[in-house]
Amino acid sequence: MQCYDAIIIGAGVNGLVAAARLSRRGLAVLVLERDEQLGGMAASKNLSPDVISPGATLTSGYIPPALLHELDLGRHGLRLMRQEGGVSFFAGEQGEPARYVASYRNPLAQRKEFARLSKRDGDAWQRFQRDMKKAVAAVEAGLLHQPTDPMARRFGRLKEFGNLARQAVSQSPEHLYEQSKLWTLSMDDLLSEYFVSEEIKAHIAAPALVGAAMSPLAPTSASLLVPQWLGHQQAHARGMPDQFTAMGGQPALVKALESVIKAHQGEIRLEAEVTDVRLKDKKADGVVLADGEEISARVILSDLDLKRSYLNLFEWSSLPKEFVEDVGNFRMEGTCARLNLVLEGSLTFPSLPRGCPAIAGGFRLPGSLSQLDHAFDDWLEKMPPREILVDASIPSLSDPTLAPAGQHILSANVQYVPGSLNVDEWTPARRTALEKQIVEKMSIASPGIASQIVASELLLPSDLEERTGVTKGDLTYGQVGLDQMFFNRPLPNIGHYASPVKHFYVCSASMHPGPMALGAAGSNAAQAVLHALKVGESA
Repeated sequence: MQCYDAIIIGAGVNGLVAAARLSRRGLAVLVLERDEQLGGMAASKNLSPDVISPGATLTSGYIPPALLHELDLGRHGLRLMRQEGGVSFFAGEQGEPARYVASYRNPLAQRKEFARLSKRDGDAWQRFQRDMKKAVAAVEAGLLHQPTDPMARRFGRLKEFGNLARQAVSQSPEHLYEQSKLWTLSMDDLLSEYFVSEEIKAHIAAPALVGAAMSPLAPTSASLLVPQWLGHQQAHARGMPDQFTAMGGQPALVKALESVIKAHQGEIRLEAEVTDVRLKDKKADGVVLADGEEISARVILSDLDLKRSYLNLFEWSSLPKEFVEDVGNFRMEGTCARLNLVLEGSLTFPSLPRGCPAIAGGFRLPGSLSQLDHAFDDWLEKMPPREILVDASIPSLSDPTLAPAGQHILSANVQYVPGSLNVDEWTPARRTALEKQIVEKMSIASPGIASQIVASELLLPSDLEERTGVTKGDLTYGQVGLDQMFFNRPLPNIGHYASPVKHFYVCSASMHPGPMALGAAGSNAAQAVLHALKVGESA
């Protein structure tokens, strides 16, 4: 029986990053993926004979620069691009065109844009940007590191926590107070300290809410703004955050990672579903596939979400009872549906200035924050949504190769859609009604879009769960609240990627830093494995 140094279960972005890091250090690596293609949630599917739809991922995709450099992804074909931040549209009065708010990288253009709606808000933008950059700096510095656990008793961890405590004490009370707002206030309260325009507040809040089971009026929801500002430390004096994204989307990132793995003799097997982790002396020492094949390894890494990593791959009796209960209580919620469209002809946005570059970053239709609060209430009650947040991207605008000439592909995440209903099932009629509701809302931005649709695909959270294997179709792999962030992610005492089962690690976005940065959890888990196997930096 062949034995590997490491087996990675699942070929999502984090699993592939872990495999790439380990194989580059000379370890014999095998990636096992149940699907017929790589990518996990980032895997693309055929939407029509000539069009491939993007994977079911969040639209943001910050890739830590250190990870790009370490894996030398540029040499393996990855090309990056910057995009403007997109446009939010709001329904006009009866017979009036839609109102809009755009995001620009240029700081003067951004200030002028906000001042168009409110002179005070134009002036407030610089202060808000400054405060967000300060707040996010410490978070960004810790993305590619194991979070410091204040409960850890190891000397090294106590020393790290002591350093953090000293840094906190050295800050002025005013600075600590300002920093605390981001972690304690609601989005509405925080944004209201800067802006008066309801449209501007909704424009800033909307992309941060996608995937979150939280209202913008809920305490601590302001912390959801953090991921939107990652990467801005390198952006100098630009306007809105302009994180680099992969040209060709996440499938292009997946292809580059595959190239790294194979260049270092790593192996990848598709349509190879792992059903069990094999234990020997209470230690993981291999896996069992659906067809009964057994494969041995020194360590096992799971790119599945936390619940499936433990509750599906192990006999519960082999795990501590309290741990099984804690894993069962890990909050995973499906809040997003996905609508993929193939459109004939060019999209038009009549209320935008001609040639507005911001549309390349996509468009969204958020409504007001109070409307989104009502939408969240409906989601809690498992009702068909009356209000929705639509966050759409048009990847073919930046990469025309994704669709045939004369066509475009549009992918929209639709927030506050329950996976199951309280009073009825998601019948075909209800699905059709939801799709019509989404298209009608998008027509606020682009009238006539309904007549351009030549193919469509609507995926509810339950459909995303079936397709990707992620519990409840949770795009965040576990809700990002203060109780499930940093050293508490996914649970207290296992934020270091290892587990109660020796030689078994979880490397998915269920671990720190969650969905905030592509590949960061996989990179950190790989580092934990390298340390455990005593593989030196020079290996």
